[in-house]
Amino acid sequence: MKSKDISKYDLDWQIFRVGLKKYGTVDEKLEAVLDFYEQHRNKADRERVLNYLEGLSLAYKGADRQHIKDFATEISEIGYSQINRQSFTPEKYTSKELKSLAQDLFVRTKKWLLKGYRHEEQINFLKRILVYSKDNSKLKELNDLIGYSKTIPNSHKFLF
Repeated sequence: MKSKDISKYDLDWQIFRVGLKKYGTVDEKLEAVLDFYEQHRNKADRERVLNYLEGLSLAYKGADRQHIKDFATEISEIGYSQINRQSFTPEKYTSKELKSLAQDLFVRTKKWLLKGYRHEEQINFLKRILVYSKDNSKLKELNDLIGYSKTIPNSHKFLF
């Protein structure tokens, strides 16, 4: 169950999430997720991790999917603090890390905007990264896409 007061758009989590793409196997990803969670055992990051695992499981079938679901169950049983941690400290990250995150979010945001769907929280988070990075050309492209999205009906379908 997702809490309305917890955001996926925490910079530390998002940088970590994009970094998971470098791992080739399910087990490598799960090991990295466990390491992250062990260092961030709080309500907000617990929910972010479980949300990620739910989405990850949809990318696999059979034994791998079940392995991810079982792992999520194990994570959900680990204790955590009630802190709702959220950070936006871009100065902690390299320009390469921020650019990689911005590109990842831009691709998803663009896909949604071209279908008429505007995820305002994601758009605002992406804008903050682009402004901090002084990527004015991507910011202009994003604003143009937002304008376009307002002229068409929403046809986006969610998987979960």
